[in-house]
Amino acid sequence: MQVSVVPQYPLALGDDELFNADEYDPTRAYGTDRTGFAAVHERFAADGHNIHTMDVLSPTEADAVIFVDMDFDVLDRLLDLSPSRRPAFVYLMREPPSVRWYNSAAELPRFATVFDAVVTWNGRLADAHGFYEYNIPQYLEINKGDLPSFDDRTLLTNVSSRKYSKHPDELYSERERIARFYDEYHSEKFTLHGRYWNDPPRKEDIYHHMKLRPHTYRTYGGVVDDKIAVYGHHRFALAFENMTGIEGYLTEKLFDCLRARTVPVYWGANDVERYVPREAFVDYRKFGTPERLHAFLDSMDAEMHRAYLEAASAFLKSGTDPVGPSQYAETLYTATKEAQESEWSAPSASLREEIRARGLLKRLESRPKSLSKMECVAGLLGAVRKYPAMVRERPSAVLESLKCVL
Repeated sequence: MQVSVVPQYPLALGDDELFNADEYDPTRAYGTDRTGFAAVHERFAADGHNIHTMDVLSPTEADAVIFVDMDFDVLDRLLDLSPSRRPAFVYLMREPPSVRWYNSAAELPRFATVFDAVVTWNGRLADAHGFYEYNIPQYLEINKGDLPSFDDRTLLTNVSSRKYSKHPDELYSERERIARFYDEYHSEKFTLHGRYWNDPPRKEDIYHHMKLRPHTYRTYGGVVDDKIAVYGHHRFALAFENMTGIEGYLTEKLFDCLRARTVPVYWGANDVERYVPREAFVDYRKFGTPERLHAFLDSMDAEMHRAYLEAASAFLKSGTDPVGPSQYAETLYTATKEAQESEWSAPSASLREEIRARGLLKRLESRPKSLSKMECVAGLLGAVRKYPAMVRERPSAVLESLKCVL
């Protein structure tokens, strides 16, 4: 079996870069997932199958194609193939709906009709629609370096990029709410790191979110190369997922804190205690406001803090590994094998037309030179006429199409 993987982020391409897990580096594309992808590569190879990223093995030459979140351009082109040439389609849901709208409980089942198999961390979706369920793989090696004493640690840090979302359950704004509280009232007890915090607003932030003059932080310490080292110099670290109100969505944000031997202040997956014992983290849901959280954190003594760290260490050393790469690899392998054996049915005419329009907009954004001027004009006018809201979502597609014509 020849398997081609279509990642959402182009930086994961290049000589099977996606499967390179020689070191844990969360700054790389899918850097936190690479132990899982390396295990996937090993699992397929163990049974004599080849799996490569799409730049090494073209999706049109594959027996099966794994989409890591949606690429409407590639999907549109593959749907144009004759049934005898069409590979099996596997959809791997990675990002939450606050980041990728099509991964919502309302949208994913609609697009799932195009795929032979869907693999998701959302257990409710898996149970309701017959999808495969997996746990996001994590790197669990404990940092063994020397750390400052309790008294020498700063109280709290946040290491994340400044982002925005219109999703009602997003947590970007909650991170910023806490950061602003500490910046204004307890700046000596807080540090802020990550991209975009004190930068001028990006074009997409202005267009989609009207962020013309975002707050500037005096506690901002810039981008860091090693957040594990930063965490180790703080008693606590914010570990807020991109959104809440869902099950199964646990990312490196929580586990990096545990590994770094700092206590995470967590908010995200509703079922977090299914994976990590409650004694190992501070549950922000119990407080609800920055003021109440601060009162709790600032009053904690060294003994109680040590109890949290010991609970985290015991969990990491326990051998109980619900987020290990092996289960991830086995689930994706099984889904891909069974997808090849399933009977595929073509999408409805309306869904096929929508995918075609979204594929065109993706091409206009990412590779407009692949289209003629006539295709740019006709495609954009057709999308504006039939899907005006879709076009408003992608202003860069409009800009690139105008460049193509002019």
